[in-house]
Amino acid sequence: MAQQPVEITGSIKKQTGKPIRLFKVSDGKTVETSTVKPDKEGRFGFVFYPEYEGLYVVGLGNEMSPNDNYKFYFKGGEKLSLTLLDTGYVLNGKLNSKENVVLTQWHDLVNPIEQKSINFMKTQSTYVDFFPQLEATAVKAKGFLNGKATGNKKFDQAIKGILKLDMASYATNFLNTPRSAHPSVEEYSPYYSQMKATDFAENTRQVYSYPWGQRVLSALVSVDMRKDGVKYKSGLEGMKDFFSYLPNDTLKGDMVLQTASGYKSFSDYQSLMAAYGKYVLTKEQKLKSEQIMSPLLTYKAGEASLDFSYPDHTGKMVSMKDLKGKVVLIDVWATWCGPCKGEIPHLK
Repeated sequence: MAQQPVEITGSIKKQTGKPIRLFKVSDGKTVETSTVKPDKEGRFGFVFYPEYEGLYVVGLGNEMSPNDNYKFYFKGGEKLSLTLLDTGYVLNGKLNSKENVVLTQWHDLVNPIEQKSINFMKTQSTYVDFFPQLEATAVKAKGFLNGKATGNKKFDQAIKGILKLDMASYATNFLNTPRSAHPSVEEYSPYYSQMKATDFAENTRQVYSYPWGQRVLSALVSVDMRKDGVKYKSGLEGMKDFFSYLPNDTLKGDMVLQTASGYKSFSDYQSLMAAYGKYVLTKEQKLKSEQIMSPLLTYKAGEASLDFSYPDHTGKMVSMKDLKGKVVLIDVWATWCGPCKGEIPHLK
């Protein structure tokens, strides 16, 4: 099924000069896979083979946030036709999949609070008008899926979590973005009392399959801490408080790497990894950790060397730590160099 291409045809109501972007979802973040500039009539299109069955994103936004970006569900073989508007999108024709029709019906229901929360630069709003709308939308959301089974069991199960993450995204993003007035915790509307990070953090499944999963989870923890009266602390101490709201170790590892990505010095990176590197568990996380670390290694005289292990002439693994206190000469041979390769038998 995944061998069948997805065909997206669309138009944009108002030309902005920006390209239209297509994103996939990877570990709770969006990754741009393709971009196209609309023609002079505002038309655009994509044809691609989906890497997985699940959510993809189309829009004018970037990888960092959901602003002006919209979710669609593909497994292969779908034809999606849409028009991008100033404040949303509409589907065109009758060939759109049942899954994307349901997602669009949901989009239409929540779009008023999405615009106030996510696309807040276009819509002026404070908690005075937003909270009542959030509560009314939450009531409608409870019965939204009634009679909307698509026949795709995977989607029909996944959509339940998508709706909850969407609502959490709107609720938290509203609190965490600039407003002319901000509520105290005591003024939060009832919806916030039943919204908890732990509901999404028992495992990685929901967070990793949602386009802005890691962003929303981090925001949920921040709101939970405010509700619990936990004061913000910087550095490693603050991270300890943050982790108390995350039961899953892999998700903790993602937060470690998110913190590390903002570091400018190797010593800070070392301190972080000494305390919380145990949560960097997956192959992808370890690769990301190396990518973050490499630019921080200045190799200035007097700095600690990078610790690594390598077999000696007997096959025994020897690490830099094993050679502490000794002068270490590292002789690097180029395996592409003819004369060097000629000497390798003598080296052995």
